[in-house]
Amino acid sequence: PVLACSLLAFYSAARSDLPAAASLFDEMPRRDAVAYTAMMSAFIRAGDWARALALYPRMLAAGDAPPTEHTFANLLALCASRQLCCHGRQLHAQLLRWGADLNLVLKTALLHMYSSCGFMDHAHAVLCSTPDTDVVLWTAMIAGYSRAGDLQAALRMFRHMEQAGVLPS
Repeated sequence: PVLACSLLAFYSAARSDLPAAASLFDEMPRRDAVAYTAMMSAFIRAGDWARALALYPRMLAAGDAPPTEHTFANLLALCASRQLCCHGRQLHAQLLRWGADLNLVLKTALLHMYSSCGFMDHAHAVLCSTPDTDVVLWTAMIAGYSRAGDLQAALRMFRHMEQAGVLPS
C-alpha cells in the first residue's frame, strides 16, 4: 500500500498522468484512506471535482477505509471553491456522524466552506463549537463577513479575535 500510494502521488503530481494515476488506483487490491484521499486530491488538482466527490461514497461503501481529517479537509475545500453548499453540508453531517474531533484544520475548512456559500450563521456556529481558535480561523471568519459585504460584522470579529487573545497577522 505504501508503494502504491507513492506511485499514485507521483503520477497525480503531473496532471497529464492523471489517467495513469486513476488506473493504478483502480488496480490497487487494497485501498486505505491515504490512497482514497490522494486520488481525490489528484482529481481536485486536475479540476475534475465530480470524480473527486464520487470517490467519497466509494470510500464509505468499501468499509475498510474510514475518512480522515485530510479527506474531509480536501473535500470541504473543494466545496468551498465550487460553492457546492449541499455537498459541504452533507460532509459536515458525515463528520458529526463519524464523531470526528473538530480540530483547527476541520473547523477552518468547515468555516471557509460555509462562508464561501454565504451561510455566515453556520460559519459562526462552527467558530463557537469549540474553544480552540487561531489566527487562520479568525481570519477566515473576518474574510467571510467581508465577502458577504457585512463590514460591521467583520470588524466585530476582529475585536472578538483580539479579546480572545489572538494576535492578528
